[in-house]
Amino acid sequence: MSTDANAPEEHWTVRHRVWFLAALGALLYLPTLHLRDLWYPDEPDIGEVALAMFRSGDWIAPRRMGTIWVDYPPLLYWAGVAFAHLFGKMSELALRIPNALAGIATVLYTCRVATRWYGPRAGLWAGLALLTMFQFFYQAVCYRPDMLFTLPIAIGMVLYYEGSEVRPRAALRTRPPAGRSPGRRRLVPPLGERRRRVRPRARGATGRGSGRRLPWRPSVRGRSASRS
Repeated sequence: MSTDANAPEEHWTVRHRVWFLAALGALLYLPTLHLRDLWYPDEPDIGEVALAMFRSGDWIAPRRMGTIWVDYPPLLYWAGVAFAHLFGKMSELALRIPNALAGIATVLYTCRVATRWYGPRAGLWAGLALLTMFQFFYQAVCYRPDMLFTLPIAIGMVLYYEGSEVRPRAALRTRPPAGRSPGRRRLVPPLGERRRRVRPRARGATGRGSGRRLPWRPSVRGRSASRS
Protein backbone atom coordinates (compact mmCIF):
# COMPACT_ATOMS: atom_id res chain seq x y z
CA MET A 1 0.00 0.00 0.00
CA SER A 2 2.86 2.36 0.72
CA THR A 3 4.44 1.77 -2.67
CA ASP A 4 1.58 3.57 -4.45
CA ALA A 5 1.85 6.55 -2.17
CA ASN A 6 5.62 6.79 -2.64
CA ALA A 7 5.45 6.38 -6.43
CA PRO A 8 6.53 9.50 -8.34
CA GLU A 9 3.76 11.46 -9.97
CA GLU A 10 3.62 11.21 -13.74
CA HIS A 11 4.43 14.27 -15.82
CA TRP A 12 1.48 16.28 -17.08
CA THR A 13 2.32 15.34 -20.68
CA VAL A 14 1.88 11.67 -19.75
CA ARG A 15 -1.37 12.24 -17.86
CA HIS A 16 -2.83 14.41 -20.63
CA ARG A 17 -1.02 12.71 -23.52
CA VAL A 18 -4.02 12.66 -25.87
CA TRP A 19 -4.67 16.38 -25.56
CA PHE A 20 -0.96 17.11 -25.73
CA LEU A 21 -0.49 15.14 -28.96
CA ALA A 22 -3.66 16.60 -30.49
CA ALA A 23 -2.54 20.16 -29.74
CA LEU A 24 0.99 19.52 -30.94
CA GLY A 25 -0.29 17.89 -34.13
CA ALA A 26 -2.61 20.80 -34.84
CA LEU A 27 0.27 23.22 -34.25
CA LEU A 28 2.62 21.35 -36.58
CA TYR A 29 0.25 20.29 -39.36
CA LEU A 30 -2.54 22.85 -39.75
CA PRO A 31 -1.01 26.36 -39.90
CA THR A 32 1.04 25.83 -43.09
CA LEU A 33 -1.51 24.03 -45.28
CA HIS A 34 -2.52 27.16 -47.20
CA LEU A 35 0.92 28.77 -47.48
CA ARG A 36 2.02 27.00 -50.67
CA ASP A 37 0.43 25.97 -53.92
CA LEU A 38 -0.04 22.41 -55.14
CA TRP A 39 3.33 20.78 -55.66
CA TYR A 40 4.39 18.63 -58.60
CA PRO A 41 4.05 15.76 -59.46
CA ASP A 42 0.90 14.47 -57.73
CA GLU A 43 -0.91 17.37 -56.15
CA PRO A 44 -1.74 19.34 -59.35
CA ASP A 45 -3.23 16.28 -61.09
CA ILE A 46 -5.31 15.25 -58.07
CA GLY A 47 -6.33 18.84 -57.39
CA GLU A 48 -7.54 19.27 -60.97
CA VAL A 49 -9.81 16.24 -60.61
CA ALA A 50 -11.18 17.57 -57.33
CA LEU A 51 -11.80 20.98 -58.90
CA ALA A 52 -13.71 19.41 -61.79
CA MET A 53 -15.79 17.41 -59.33
CA PHE A 54 -16.45 20.55 -57.26
CA ARG A 55 -17.62 22.52 -60.28
CA SER A 56 -19.68 19.83 -61.99
CA GLY A 57 -21.22 18.22 -58.92
CA ASP A 58 -20.54 14.76 -60.33
CA TRP A 59 -19.17 12.74 -57.41
CA ILE A 60 -19.34 9.40 -59.25
CA ALA A 61 -17.00 9.79 -62.25
CA PRO A 62 -13.71 11.61 -61.53
CA ARG A 63 -12.62 13.58 -64.59
CA ARG A 64 -9.42 15.32 -65.56
CA MET A 65 -9.42 17.55 -68.64
CA GLY A 66 -12.78 16.10 -69.65
CA THR A 67 -11.77 12.43 -69.54
CA ILE A 68 -12.35 9.80 -66.86
CA TRP A 69 -9.33 9.66 -64.52
CA VAL A 70 -9.23 6.77 -62.05
CA ASP A 71 -5.58 6.76 -60.97
CA TYR A 72 -6.59 7.21 -57.31
CA PRO A 73 -9.53 6.01 -55.20
CA PRO A 74 -12.40 8.51 -55.01
CA LEU A 75 -12.20 8.95 -51.23
CA LEU A 76 -9.38 11.43 -51.74
CA TYR A 77 -11.50 13.56 -54.08
CA TRP A 78 -14.62 13.28 -51.95
CA ALA A 79 -12.81 14.48 -48.83
CA GLY A 80 -11.30 17.50 -50.58
CA VAL A 81 -14.55 18.46 -52.31
CA ALA A 82 -16.53 18.07 -49.08
CA PHE A 83 -14.25 20.52 -47.25
CA ALA A 84 -14.33 22.84 -50.26
CA HIS A 85 -18.12 22.99 -50.00
CA LEU A 86 -17.77 23.49 -46.24
CA PHE A 87 -15.41 26.45 -46.73
CA GLY A 88 -17.38 27.79 -49.67
CA LYS A 89 -14.54 27.65 -52.21
CA MET A 90 -11.85 25.38 -53.56
CA SER A 91 -8.44 26.07 -52.02
CA GLU A 92 -5.22 24.37 -50.97
CA LEU A 93 -6.44 24.38 -47.37
CA ALA A 94 -9.68 22.60 -48.27
CA LEU A 95 -7.80 19.90 -50.17
CA ARG A 96 -5.08 19.26 -47.59
CA ILE A 97 -6.97 19.49 -44.33
CA PRO A 98 -8.52 15.98 -44.57
CA ASN A 99 -5.04 14.46 -44.76
CA ALA A 100 -3.82 16.54 -41.83
CA LEU A 101 -6.78 15.50 -39.70
CA ALA A 102 -6.30 11.87 -40.69
CA GLY A 103 -2.63 12.11 -39.71
CA ILE A 104 -3.49 13.54 -36.30
CA ALA A 105 -6.14 10.84 -35.81
CA THR A 106 -3.56 8.17 -36.68
CA VAL A 107 -1.19 9.59 -34.08
CA LEU A 108 -3.91 9.57 -31.42
CA TYR A 109 -4.91 6.03 -32.29
CA THR A 110 -1.28 4.92 -32.07
CA CYS A 111 -1.06 6.54 -28.64
CA ARG A 112 -4.21 4.78 -27.53
CA VAL A 113 -3.07 1.35 -28.68
CA ALA A 114 0.42 1.73 -27.19
CA THR A 115 -1.12 2.88 -23.89
CA ARG A 116 -3.37 -0.16 -23.75
CA TRP A 117 -0.55 -2.55 -24.59
CA TYR A 118 2.48 -1.03 -22.84
CA GLY A 119 1.37 1.78 -20.55
CA PRO A 120 0.82 5.56 -20.56
CA ARG A 121 4.45 6.57 -21.03
CA ALA A 122 4.87 4.25 -24.01
CA GLY A 123 1.67 5.65 -25.49
CA LEU A 124 3.02 9.19 -25.30
CA TRP A 125 6.36 8.32 -26.90
CA ALA A 126 4.77 6.18 -29.61
CA GLY A 127 2.48 9.00 -30.63
CA LEU A 128 5.26 11.58 -30.41
CA ALA A 129 7.61 9.45 -32.52
CA LEU A 130 5.01 9.00 -35.24
CA LEU A 131 3.98 12.65 -35.12
CA THR A 132 7.51 13.91 -35.75
CA MET A 133 8.57 11.47 -38.46
CA PHE A 134 9.48 13.46 -41.56
CA GLN A 135 7.83 11.18 -44.11
CA PHE A 136 4.67 10.95 -42.02
CA PHE A 137 4.62 14.73 -41.65
CA TYR A 138 5.16 15.21 -45.38
CA GLN A 139 2.29 12.91 -46.30
CA ALA A 140 0.01 14.60 -43.75
CA VAL A 141 0.50 18.11 -45.17
CA CYS A 142 0.22 17.11 -48.85
CA TYR A 143 -2.80 16.34 -50.98
CA ARG A 144 -1.99 12.68 -51.56
CA PRO A 145 -3.95 9.47 -50.84
CA ASP A 146 -1.42 7.88 -48.48
CA MET A 147 -2.63 9.39 -45.21
CA LEU A 148 -6.28 8.58 -45.84
CA PHE A 149 -5.19 4.96 -46.33
CA THR A 150 -2.92 4.88 -43.26
CA LEU A 151 -5.64 5.48 -40.67
CA PRO A 152 -8.09 2.71 -41.71
CA ILE A 153 -5.23 0.29 -42.37
CA ALA A 154 -3.81 0.90 -38.89
CA ILE A 155 -7.22 0.40 -37.29
CA GLY A 156 -7.82 -2.75 -39.31
CA MET A 157 -4.45 -4.26 -38.43
CA VAL A 158 -4.96 -3.67 -34.71
CA LEU A 159 -8.48 -5.10 -34.78
CA TYR A 160 -7.25 -8.10 -36.76
CA TYR A 161 -4.44 -8.75 -34.30
CA GLU A 162 -6.55 -8.35 -31.20
CA GLY A 163 -9.41 -10.39 -32.65
CA SER A 164 -7.15 -13.26 -33.67
CA GLU A 165 -5.53 -13.33 -30.24
CA VAL A 166 -8.82 -13.46 -28.35
CA ARG A 167 -10.74 -15.81 -30.64
CA PRO A 168 -8.84 -17.36 -33.56
CA ARG A 169 -10.88 -17.41 -36.74
CA ALA A 170 -11.25 -20.41 -39.03
CA ALA A 171 -8.64 -18.90 -41.32
CA LEU A 172 -6.19 -18.66 -38.43
CA ARG A 173 -6.35 -22.14 -37.01
CA THR A 174 -3.43 -22.87 -34.77
CA ARG A 175 -2.08 -26.20 -33.70
CA PRO A 176 1.09 -27.26 -31.92
CA PRO A 177 3.89 -28.33 -34.29
CA ALA A 178 5.03 -31.93 -34.21
CA GLY A 179 7.58 -32.54 -31.50
CA ARG A 180 6.78 -29.36 -29.57
CA SER A 181 4.76 -28.65 -26.50
CA PRO A 182 1.09 -27.67 -26.96
CA GLY A 183 1.87 -24.23 -25.53
CA ARG A 184 3.76 -23.13 -28.63
CA ARG A 185 1.60 -22.49 -31.68
CA ARG A 186 2.19 -21.70 -35.31
CA LEU A 187 -0.01 -20.34 -38.05
CA VAL A 188 -1.74 -22.85 -40.27
CA PRO A 189 -2.87 -21.62 -43.73
CA PRO A 190 -6.64 -21.68 -44.27
CA LEU A 191 -8.68 -24.04 -46.44
CA GLY A 192 -5.97 -26.66 -46.57
CA GLU A 193 -3.56 -24.44 -48.48
CA ARG A 194 -0.54 -25.99 -46.87
CA ARG A 195 2.81 -26.64 -48.35
CA ARG A 196 3.01 -29.99 -50.00
CA ARG A 197 6.12 -31.79 -49.04
CA VAL A 198 7.81 -33.25 -52.10
CA ARG A 199 10.10 -36.19 -51.54
CA PRO A 200 13.59 -35.87 -53.01
CA ARG A 201 13.99 -37.45 -56.40
CA ALA A 202 15.91 -40.72 -56.34
CA ARG A 203 18.50 -41.15 -59.06
CA GLY A 204 18.61 -44.43 -61.01
CA ALA A 205 21.35 -46.09 -63.01
CA THR A 206 20.86 -43.79 -66.00
CA GLY A 207 21.34 -40.69 -63.89
CA ARG A 208 17.83 -39.39 -64.48
CA GLY A 209 15.58 -38.77 -61.51
CA SER A 210 12.56 -40.88 -60.74
CA GLY A 211 9.76 -40.49 -58.26
CA ARG A 212 7.37 -37.59 -57.76
CA ARG A 213 7.64 -34.75 -60.23
CA LEU A 214 7.70 -31.23 -58.86
CA PRO A 215 4.35 -29.56 -59.60
CA TRP A 216 5.97 -26.43 -61.04
CA ARG A 217 8.42 -28.30 -63.29
CA PRO A 218 7.10 -28.97 -66.83
CA SER A 219 7.18 -32.47 -68.18
CA VAL A 220 9.44 -33.09 -71.19
CA ARG A 221 8.77 -36.77 -71.69
CA GLY A 222 6.25 -36.22 -74.46
CA ARG A 223 8.61 -33.85 -76.29
CA SER A 224 11.53 -36.30 -76.12
CA ALA A 225 9.33 -39.20 -77.27
CA SER A 226 8.10 -37.27 -80.30
CA ARG A 227 11.65 -36.38 -81.31
CA SER A 228 12.80 -40.01 -81.11
